[in-house]
Amino acid sequence: MTITFHHPPVPNSTNPLVDFQPWNEHHYPPKDEQGMYIYGIRAQVDGILKFIPIVVGEGGDLRKRLYNDHYLGKFATPLARLFGDLSRASGAAKEIWDFSKDDFTLAEIKAIYCDTLQYDTIHTKGRGKVHRVAKLKNLIFFQDAAFFHQKTEIVNLPWITNLRIEEAIYYLMTLSSQKEPDKFNVISNLITRIISTLINFKSNFYYVYASHKDDNNSGEVNTILSNDKARKIVENTVKKKLNNINIHTTAAASSKTLPIKIDLSKIQNELVNVRDHIYNNPLTNEYKNPLIY
Repeated sequence: MTITFHHPPVPNSTNPLVDFQPWNEHHYPPKDEQGMYIYGIRAQVDGILKFIPIVVGEGGDLRKRLYNDHYLGKFATPLARLFGDLSRASGAAKEIWDFSKDDFTLAEIKAIYCDTLQYDTIHTKGRGKVHRVAKLKNLIFFQDAAFFHQKTEIVNLPWITNLRIEEAIYYLMTLSSQKEPDKFNVISNLITRIISTLINFKSNFYYVYASHKDDNNSGEVNTILSNDKARKIVENTVKKKLNNINIHTTAAASSKTLPIKIDLSKIQNELVNVRDHIYNNPLTNEYKNPLIY
């Protein structure tokens, strides 16, 4: 069985990576489509525009999951709410990696993936987890005040959990102005990186997806993609497959896998190549064709 991933359905486009408009609801799958997705960001990597995956997910309504929950939800800039506009969406209390720049070296992308892989192995909870994840250089937001205390080397402050993004920004601003003025530079730098990352995602959010209505898939695969429980297992399977090419995304909901292949051949030219794996052509530093495994 093989699950095929596609570019976003951008009308009349020969280069969806460039033409995709994340704010355009019509550049997302139709509302009745179910399946898998891999989302991330578009950025220059060693001078070439690439798709950098961050999260593998699944959904019974792909448009809602990608457009409403992720693009409009998780990556909403907190500035509007901080200045009193409560009608604007609020950023979710989920981890954020440092994509505050428009261009990266391959070494920087490898470093981010090294951190995401390490994050995925941390199974402790509470203060123990916060202490460990705060050491990850490229993790700039975690939903706990203690995370920011450790990042900015501030001690003996209350432990506040489940901070949303705008709450965390406000908290950091308060720390800087009222309690820890000597930490102004390090705190303001962290705030800037968080907000710059969110703004970057507003312009450069990108995804690929596999639909339960895809004619390239077998009937059995499309049945799996329309099943809520099976998709959870496929989510982890896709995540493990991406690990084979050193693309490390954060934790999946299931620990099980299925004996399926994933077909990335339709999007592989745009997919960042982290190299150092058996799917890389050492002569050209490109993926072997086709990228199906």
